Amino acid sequence: MGMEKILIVTDPMDEHHSVQYELISSLGKKLKEKFSVSVFSTYISDDKREKLESSGINVIRARNIFWLNRFLRLFGRKNESMLWVESWFREAYMGRNSMEAKKLEGFQRVINMSTTIPVECDILWIQGRSFFFTVSDIAKTNTRVKIALSFIGRSLKKRDINLLERLIRNSKKVVTNASYLSSFYESMGYKVDKVIHTAKDFSEFRPKCDGKRNYVLTYIGKETDLEPILEIAGKGVRVKGFGSKVPMGISLSRIKEAIEYLGYVNTEELISLYSNALFTAFPFTEEPFGYVPIESMACGTPVLSYNKEGPSETILDGKTGWLVSTRDEFVEKAMKIWREGHTLREEDCVMRASEFSTGKVVASLLELLQE
Repeated sequence: MGMEKILIVTDPMDEHHSVQYELISSLGKKLKEKFSVSVFSTYISDDKREKLESSGINVIRARNIFWLNRFLRLFGRKNESMLWVESWFREAYMGRNSMEAKKLEGFQRVINMSTTIPVECDILWIQGRSFFFTVSDIAKTNTRVKIALSFIGRSLKKRDINLLERLIRNSKKVVTNASYLSSFYESMGYKVDKVIHTAKDFSEFRPKCDGKRNYVLTYIGKETDLEPILEIAGKGVRVKGFGSKVPMGISLSRIKEAIEYLGYVNTEELISLYSNALFTAFPFTEEPFGYVPIESMACGTPVLSYNKEGPSETILDGKTGWLVSTRDEFVEKAMKIWREGHTLREEDCVMRASEFSTGKVVASLLELLQE
């Protein structure tokens, strides 16, 4: 008798830094011990497909062609967040993703990690707030997005709620990756069965410091609150930024003028960047969980972030980083650390990061699948 087949449904995976890929790759290694693992998505780049398949994970790609992203890429604007946006529109307004998903057959277990592909599943594992609410958070600090929402916000919200309800209706169990996210969905009237933190294989992330620590590291992503980063850079802080998902409404040229923008970096480069930073600055508009704080702590470097959502559940204030409430407090704290340094211990950061292991996550998922 062969192994049970398990399908993981996920949002798009770009050829550059992809959170979806990091999670799938780590989970797949553990799940393969008990299942024959397949992955389905509306978009998986060729390099990510090859890497997954070489590790023994079967990849099923929808036949969708992402016309908007094809157009953007003609001008060099590769951005995973825009793939997610286009995937959402394809389902919310055309129902294309669910049509493709209906062709999937023969799986004994299904875990859906996507917010753009409604599919019958055992577990809907929600990784963030749905599209409209994510964009609404971005609009709080982004004038262009705020203006766009004033025109089409009502339609987006109606479509988003409809899609969310289809996702939940097709699921036996609903799980979120953070307590904050669980509270958010329950406040909307949806039942959440369990919180299972997102994790990935952090075994490669370890301190490799050359002793300089003469810059601050930050992540450039769709959820990054860039204003405090630009402000501290303007006040003389040397800031290096990595990431390929530029926030909507922010020009790349503005970022490059203010900081040392590195774009996509490989894992080896990223570990060096974390390890040699004085601290990692992680201001955000919305972050249900967040790999960046854990990666940084695993490399022995503390993190400055906001005291809310995912980072408030992973960073230990005053021990593995600092949690503040406002932009002004963020800038004030960043400038103080830059000028005076800090006394937080590398080993405390590493110990905290070790608490978020893939093994614990898979054990929780298997327990839920067996209920």
